[in-house]
Amino acid sequence: KLGFVVLRQRLATVQAVVQGKDMVGFACGLPKESVLDLYAEVTTPPTPTACTQSAVELAVKRAYCITTAASPTRSA
Repeated sequence: KLGFVVLRQRLATVQAVVQGKDMVGFACGLPKESVLDLYAEVTTPPTPTACTQSAVELAVKRAYCITTAASPTRSA
């Protein structure tokens, strides 16, 4: 399995690529605005991404969730 996650720090964004069933399930299942600690290799994507850092992407080796963002609540 292969998954893509957009990471943000202030106004800058970069695409992270995760591989493997467990890693994809973990990373792609996190709520938006969660705080992550990643170990990744900076690579060049085959085509530019839609992120502000479009010339690079991160190939994630290890990912840790530091803080899970609160899920949005639905108002009645």
